[in-house]
Amino acid sequence: MIQTNVKYLKQDQFSGNLQKAVDYLVKNYDEITKQEVGKYPVDSDFFYLVQEYETKADTKWESHKKYIDIQIVASGEEKLEVSLIDYMDTGDYVEEKDFVPHTGAALVTMTMRSGDAAIFFPEDVHKPGLQSGKVEKVKKINKKKKQQLSFEMF
Repeated sequence: MIQTNVKYLKQDQFSGNLQKAVDYLVKNYDEITKQEVGKYPVDSDFFYLVQEYETKADTKWESHKKYIDIQIVASGEEKLEVSLIDYMDTGDYVEEKDFVPHTGAALVTMTMRSGDAAIFFPEDVHKPGLQSGKVEKVKKINKKKKQQLSFEMF
């Protein structure tokens, strides 16, 4: 997992197609944050979702097998919990949603505010959308980058 802010994401920070996805997000960030809720394909390797929701007292643990999950909070504030897959009980993979459910305890809790970004790899189990003190309306860009066999960062 990588936690940062959009203003710190820059060229040549990563490699391969992950860098391509980050470059796209940084270059188009202002435009993307103004888009309506929906799914936006970019190319055959990645797409992004613009989501709006209210934070909750509890949400579900998740991880993904096919996609690297790049999450950027466009507005609002939410808490996320994170753990490693090795420390979690794992449910059955739902292939059509690229969703793996988990149960277990957080190793890290973080608060994300406008402009904050997190990049989750398949071993990073995360629980997004949690209240950070109170119910808050959040707008988030959730970019899904297809994993490539030529890119490994584990």
